[in-house]
Amino acid sequence: MKKRIAIICPTLSGGGAERIAGLLSIRLADLYEVYVVVLCEDKVTYDYGGRLVLFSDVADYRNMSKPEILRVIKIKYRIDISISFLDLMNYYNLIAREQDKIIISERNTLSHSDGISYVEKHRAKQYYPAADHIVACSAGVGQELVKDYAVPSELVSTIYNYVDIEDIRKKANMPLEDEIIDYLGGSDYFINVGRLYSQKNQETLIKQFYVYHESKPEVKLLIVGSGEKYEDLSRQIQELGLRQFVRILPYRNNPFNLVKGAKAFILTSRYEGLPNVLIEAMALGVPIISTDCFSGPRELLNDEVDYSKYLGDFVVGKRGILLGNPKEDFTDVRLVDAMNWIDDNPDKVQAIVHEQRKYMENYSIDSITNKWIDVIENTPINKEAKTVREIEVDLMQATTKRFVYGAGEIAHKIYKYFDDLYGIDGFIVTKLGDEKEIDGIPILEYDKSMIDDPDVTVIVGVGIQYLKEVTELLEESKCKIFYPNTEFIDNSAYKNCCK
Repeated sequence: MKKRIAIICPTLSGGGAERIAGLLSIRLADLYEVYVVVLCEDKVTYDYGGRLVLFSDVADYRNMSKPEILRVIKIKYRIDISISFLDLMNYYNLIAREQDKIIISERNTLSHSDGISYVEKHRAKQYYPAADHIVACSAGVGQELVKDYAVPSELVSTIYNYVDIEDIRKKANMPLEDEIIDYLGGSDYFINVGRLYSQKNQETLIKQFYVYHESKPEVKLLIVGSGEKYEDLSRQIQELGLRQFVRILPYRNNPFNLVKGAKAFILTSRYEGLPNVLIEAMALGVPIISTDCFSGPRELLNDEVDYSKYLGDFVVGKRGILLGNPKEDFTDVRLVDAMNWIDDNPDKVQAIVHEQRKYMENYSIDSITNKWIDVIENTPINKEAKTVREIEVDLMQATTKRFVYGAGEIAHKIYKYFDDLYGIDGFIVTKLGDEKEIDGIPILEYDKSMIDDPDVTVIVGVGIQYLKEVTELLEESKCKIFYPNTEFIDNSAYKNCCK
């Protein structure tokens, strides 16, 4: 009888992790009975293998928490191995453990994230050791889990992302739209592909291109992506007088016919997990300029996995140029130097492209699938690992004082749950208002001295808009910080994926 595998992710649309989950399900469906379990049913655009299972398929799902729904699904389909992608689903997977083997996949460098990821960073430290195995998308991500999040090294392995090289090359040969051909007008151009978010740092790319453009006015820049920074970046292009030379194109399923013709692909990210765009550029034989951000670029471009080592300000690696993260203003022109290096060293550029082609010959879907199969088949279930519930109980019982940070609806729900089990000594707010107590429990204005004690646990009960502010306050003290079940928290960052 085939083993039953659940592949669990928020959606099957829009992101790299979701695409990898879909590709993995296709590759495993020939060997296992695969169930793709998706939280958000209205966004299934990626291909997948096996049977699609929606959270909303569960009877009475509206009255159940997400981990409860997932547990019902695991029991119904007699799941043997549960593989989850992205932080929230990893957490649900751990909570919903039955008799299944738990494999979670970490796609991000948690230390560089903000917003809702403040929750996920603390959860990773508390709960990830409860997994049977963790697949990191890069050596850097895996090293961070071990070094900063107390995950035993024997639980972690690195498997790079799937890339369908044949499909990329096929799409790269599709004709460009007439509008883009007219805009380029036969000019050489650099290209960046990525979401228009602060993480991707396109504002520095535009600044540096402005400096480069002064001596190379015939070259253009394409930025392909959509996101919250669109208006800011468009305004920056306008203010620098670059409207005729820099164009932002919205996200598209096929950026490859644009990437193929570029002088170089430029990545200016502040942080990454493993940037698929660099692998895709190498598949097309396009020179690469990348910040040596944490993590991924140095692994892909120079086979370097030691992140304690500073490689240098300007490194011509085996398969691309790596730049020590530049200052984000006009005084640092390393990116300009890199663009000029591409112009001035055609023979060396061709040598880099040759190394890219050799690298991609070994970057096969089969080899990546075999690594996943090895993890699935050879990872033992850790019978000594504590459940999420047991970890919670240990933490609460290890301290004698417990406070809820917040006094709104979320904090009320948390209080009702935790007071019955462990007792709550008070509510903490950043600024005290007219209300002085809840059910006879005092509301106290934040004072570091009241919680600067390892015998105190503070349960965070605020909405996502306040998570970063509150976490930074709490991290200044010696208290233990606890984030409760995500059902208590305004997870609008994840609700958005279902719109």
